[in-house]
Amino acid sequence: MSCRVLGRKVEVAALQELVVQARARGVRRLLGEYLPTEKNQLVAEHYEKLGFTQLERRDDGSSLWALEVREAPLVALPITVQRFDLELKEAAAE
Repeated sequence: MSCRVLGRKVEVAALQELVVQARARGVRRLLGEYLPTEKNQLVAEHYEKLGFTQLERRDDGSSLWALEVREAPLVALPITVQRFDLELKEAAAE
């Protein structure tokens, strides 16, 4: 995700869509991994800000995070998410 959209709730909208889709499929937990580089220091606290719980912090500065799907709040956003029902399996077969 571009740094230009961070802080404008696009990251929250994307996460909420993942949560909605995960709930529909019976997924219980989302995992995220932060890998530190010079370019992504801006998002070092990204998972924490999105409500993930840190599971592991490694010596190299990387970390593993989890979000329990059932506990993830869905909040009103100033963004509209439009879903398209794409038949990916059929399209891939053609």
